This record gives sequence, structure tokens and C-alpha cells, in this order.
Amino acid sequence: MNIIFIIAGGSFRKGSRGNKNFGSENSYDEQIKASKSHIAFLEHIKKKYNLTISIIISTYSTKYNNDLINIYNDYIVDINIFKYNNENDLIGIHRMFHESYKDHLKNYDAM
Repeated sequence: MNIIFIIAGGSFRKGSRGNKNFGSENSYDEQIKASKSHIAFLEHIKKKYNLTISIIISTYSTKYNNDLINIYNDYIVDINIFKYNNENDLIGIHRMFHESYKDHLKNYDAM
């Protein structure tokens, strides 16, 4: 089975839901740990259920874009990094999600 996972939302932010301090140095270690945890989980289900897994990353720009991409690199089929300088650049999680998969959905058995 061929599955695509979409990892969408603001990255490297510190604080509760709704916090918009993307690219925070204080969040770096936690974001890297979470991203590596995602990979460990995906590798576990890939092996256990004999899956083919792909990932789309959809996030706002930060100075850590390359660090994030390097963690997911073996699985990435697309990357959507939206410009973020201030709150006027926000497009919302729903648009971020829907923009990410529209060109890929027909190629997968599940999302």
C-alpha cells in the first residue's frame, strides 16, 4: 500500500496552540526531537505493515528550513514552504494542508 503523510503547520515555534513565533531558537531541540519521532513512527509502520511511505512538508519559512528537510529527506515527495515575515503572511492551516496534496492525491492509496 502506498501512503502519503502530510506534515503541515508552523514549525520551530514555542508555546501553545495558536502561537505564531515560527523559527524560535527556544523550540529548536523540541522540533528536531518531534521530527525524528515522526520518522521513527513511519519507519515502524512501514516495516510492520509493508507500506510505501511518502511525505509532503507544508510549513512557514524559518532559518531552520534545511534542518527540517534533512530529517524527512528520505521520504519527501514535495515541500511547500510559505513565506513568513509577520502575521500578514499567514494563510491558515486548512489552506496550507489543501495546497499541499492537490497534485499528489491520485498517486496514493491513502493519505
